[in-house]
Amino acid sequence: MAQRWRLMLLLLGRQTIRFARSPRRPRGELRDIENPKLWKAIEPPTGRLAERAWSLAKASQPEWLQNHGLRTYAWAQALGVIGGLEAHDECLFAASVLHDAGLTPAAATPSEHCFAIRGARYARQALAPVGSESVEIVAHAIARHLDLVVPVGDGVEAHLLQAGAAVDVLGQGLARIPPVVREHVLHRHPRQQMKKELCRCMQQVAATAPSTRAGFYVRRIGFINLIERSPFEE
Repeated sequence: MAQRWRLMLLLLGRQTIRFARSPRRPRGELRDIENPKLWKAIEPPTGRLAERAWSLAKASQPEWLQNHGLRTYAWAQALGVIGGLEAHDECLFAASVLHDAGLTPAAATPSEHCFAIRGARYARQALAPVGSESVEIVAHAIARHLDLVVPVGDGVEAHLLQAGAAVDVLGQGLARIPPVVREHVLHRHPRQQMKKELCRCMQQVAATAPSTRAGFYVRRIGFINLIERSPFEE
């Protein structure tokens, strides 16, 4: 089992580098850039669920983590439009801005539990007044975002959240997003030394919850190194 996980993460790291260096495809990029649906999709949605989730994020997260959530949403939506997938905007936004709530004091216990599960539990409770069906979609996506692969059949929102987070943390899939869109998102939601901050959080997770997914990634497969090598300047 450990060898299989190691191989998958090594391949993931190589794939990240390949994406960062892959040649551009101007024709496809021009179509994407001119697609008004893409530009509309990466804008934060409005509505009770989105507003509640963003209020919770601003109240409990440092600015670098807030921006990570906003970029994750933008990357996820861009990949969705490019891939022909349509998510529930508010559910995906809520999941994006709260997916790392387990790294904050708002969802810090039990410390030995997976931080994604803690975050999902927190989101389910904190968003409960908005509506049970939407909240379950959000909680499911947050719980799954640390998986290496989330099939579309397991939920479009969960699939796109995992993909968007992988772009922002590792650079995986970044080359699929037109450069002008990347620049817009990074300018609007700057990274603010995210690599350093996230590595610190992951090291703490590995120490307090070593048997969880994140703990395993850090201890056995060099997750910290993969974060540091992501193709973002900070």
